[in-house]
Amino acid sequence: MWALTNQQLECVMAIAILRPVKLCGVCGLEKSENGRCKPCHNARNSAWRKANPEKQKAAVSAWTANNLERRRQTNREWADANADQLKAYFSDRYKSDRERLLKLNADWQRSNPEKVRAKSRSYEQRHREERLARNKTPEAKAMKAMWGQKYPEKARAKVAAYRASKMQATPSWADRFAIQAVYDQAVKLTAETGIPHHVDHAVPLNGKTVCGLHVEFNLQILSASENCKKRNAYWPDMP
Repeated sequence: MWALTNQQLECVMAIAILRPVKLCGVCGLEKSENGRCKPCHNARNSAWRKANPEKQKAAVSAWTANNLERRRQTNREWADANADQLKAYFSDRYKSDRERLLKLNADWQRSNPEKVRAKSRSYEQRHREERLARNKTPEAKAMKAMWGQKYPEKARAKVAAYRASKMQATPSWADRFAIQAVYDQAVKLTAETGIPHHVDHAVPLNGKTVCGLHVEFNLQILSASENCKKRNAYWPDMP
């Protein structure tokens, strides 16, 4: 144990006399130098936020709008410093609420097609070289083959979309969810009947005199034999 000397004790008492301690009249704790009692101040703010949620929300939104870059920088710094914690949090959240999160994501994509396309283009531009190099590895090719066997309807839709994009047949307003549903139905019919079914473009993408679009209302499900007979030489109301 240590004890103050008489000289030190005299100094402490002199300081106390020169700077009288201000106590909070509510909790009895010493106030800070700015004259506030920090615990009581925080409690009042917390009570006000709970009693005025709309005003609190508006105040936060206004502050964020006026300090957007500062907020982003703070978030980035926190995310970098807590990368493992953040990854674990989102992983646990996804596992515990997978179906709801997938539905929310799908609904958002349907409601914001332009934002989805903009994000996809931006990501592709940033990671194009990396993706091309990765896709050429044997592991990537093996995984792609396994994925095609596990999800044949999605693989067929992806191949058709690729063909259409090469021929510039997919407009920006095309509903890719509705298109995917047609391919899902074709696979279901094949499984139920035992007869191979294909998704055909009613108006061919690359006809001799006309070219159709890769959109949901230009798709029809035909048996494989009917589709092979049709080829790209026939379309509805052809002259």
